[in-house]
Amino acid sequence: MLPACQRIADMLSDFLDEELGAREQWEVVLHLEGCSNCTRFAAELAATIGALHGLRGTNFSRGSPRPAATTWRSTALPSPGRSRPSSS
Repeated sequence: MLPACQRIADMLSDFLDEELGAREQWEVVLHLEGCSNCTRFAAELAATIGALHGLRGTNFSRGSPRPAATTWRSTALPSPGRSRPSSS
């Protein structure tokens, strides 16, 4: 990974949560406009964060009758070109 891409990757979570200052936001936006790899990574991270937000309030304690993977499968969005994983 190029140093510029690593810097952007390190800021993406804060960027998606709108926790960066104006200068850093512009730095990320400008980089994403010119870097398809980082744009793809940002989309994947945004999807992951969205899926995790969908799991809020789910109990993942040890011995839970509903394992975390099953809960995730039931809430995860399918990737483009793929169907939703079965939970069987």
